[in-house]
Amino acid sequence: MTRTAALSPARCILTDEPLRVDPLIEAVSGPGQTCIVVVIGTVRDLRHARRITGVQYQTYSPTAPSVLHSLIDRCEQTADGVRVALAHRTGVVHVGEATHIIVASARHDTHAHTAARTCTELLKNHAPIWRKETYTDGTEWTAIRP
Repeated sequence: MTRTAALSPARCILTDEPLRVDPLIEAVSGPGQTCIVVVIGTVRDLRHARRITGVQYQTYSPTAPSVLHSLIDRCEQTADGVRVALAHRTGVVHVGEATHIIVASARHDTHAHTAARTCTELLKNHAPIWRKETYTDGTEWTAIRP
C-alpha cells in the first residue's frame, strides 16, 4: 500500500497539554472509514502494590516525531485503507488522566482493531519516551525505551 499524502500534524501529537480525542478522530475520518477504534491509556493508581501519585513523561525530542510517524506508517500497512492518529502526553500526568490516545479507522472493523492494537504495542516498545513514576514512597524510572 502506498500513501498519497504526508501525515497531517493532527495525526501525530506530542504535547504537555491534556489530550483531546476529537482532532484525532477527525484526522482519520472520511468516506469509506466505517469503523473507528479509540484507545485511551490513563495513569493507573497502583503498580506492583505501590500507590502512584503521578507520572512524568520525557521524549527524545530530535527523533520522537519521526519515530512516531514511522509507527503510524507501520500500523497503516496492516490493511488497505487503514488510517491511524496518535497523541502522547509529555510532562507531568496525574492519576486518571490520559497518557496517550490512539485512533484507528478502516473500512472493516477487524482492520481498525488490528491497527489500534499494533500501534499500542509499537508505541510501548519502540517510542523514545521515558516514564518516571512517582509513588507515595519515592520515584522510579520505568519503561525506558530506545
